[in-house]
Amino acid sequence: MNMFPNLNSAEVSNTNKLGAGVHLVTIKSYEDKKSMKGLPYKEFLCQSSDGVAYIRFNGITKDTSAAASKVRTEMFKKFLITAGATNFSSEAMACNSILNKQVKLILTERQYWTTDDTGVPVIRTYIDYKMSGTPDSNLTFDSSLNKPLSGDDLEQYMAAKNAYNNAINSHSPTVAKEDDLPF
Repeated sequence: MNMFPNLNSAEVSNTNKLGAGVHLVTIKSYEDKKSMKGLPYKEFLCQSSDGVAYIRFNGITKDTSAAASKVRTEMFKKFLITAGATNFSSEAMACNSILNKQVKLILTERQYWTTDDTGVPVIRTYIDYKMSGTPDSNLTFDSSLNKPLSGDDLEQYMAAKNAYNNAINSHSPTVAKEDDLPF
């Protein structure tokens, strides 16, 4: 029995995540989502031969300041324009018009610390969208755009890591000395 009859013709896509730098990508899809805190955002799946990037644009709520609303709207519209959108009468129309279009992206790295599923403090890296340009634009990446942990965040991480290690070590069973053994 052949469990995978179309194995020969199946295509495998590259699911590596794109890192910091300039990338020429094709916009494959988008989706309206909400963060864990309930903030709406649009997420675009962008793909190149090197991998994929998920580009996120935070939405606007009644609690968003006027300044933040302006910046978010302008950043989102610039992305749409550089990807070829021309009609902005509805978000869906503008977003659908850029599917399968190419755009250049500048992606940066932002470090943060958190705890993993077991409670161990860890440093993680998040890839941020910084800006976009048309496929023929001459965008350049500057590593100073990356955001490593700040000094305060690094101190907080080290304190959490030390507290975790001390808690683990204080619960370690003690090993009896050879002459203390009962036999």
